[in-house]
Amino acid sequence: MNQVSSSAIGGSDVPPPSEHQQMLDAVGLTMGVDTVLAMRRNINRDRISEHIERKHPKVMEAKEVPRELKFSCPVCMNELVDASSTICGHIFCENCIKASIQAQRKCPTCRKKLTLRGFHRLYLPATN
Repeated sequence: MNQVSSSAIGGSDVPPPSEHQQMLDAVGLTMGVDTVLAMRRNINRDRISEHIERKHPKVMEAKEVPRELKFSCPVCMNELVDASSTICGHIFCENCIKASIQAQRKCPTCRKKLTLRGFHRLYLPATN
């Protein structure tokens, strides 16, 4: 293995790699490869976060301020009233899904066949 002289690296005060490693071992500063790689990943994440914050401050603002979740009904397009879920997993206002099933006997979103027993009321926490 070819060793690069310490003067080629940029100074005579840098010991050759073997001496440098011996000094680190003596002081107890050696770290496993996994530790070093984990530190590099964390540093890279921090740099990416800083870059995003500088270039796109609104992205970071949105991350910091949680917004209230408000769901809308795909039938009436208003905020959900008495939210209900179909057996296929779609969410509607209770009255909207009842009316849709009575009129078409299908889910308004995916067109799966439904009966009036094919949905149930959801009890979501208040968003006040």
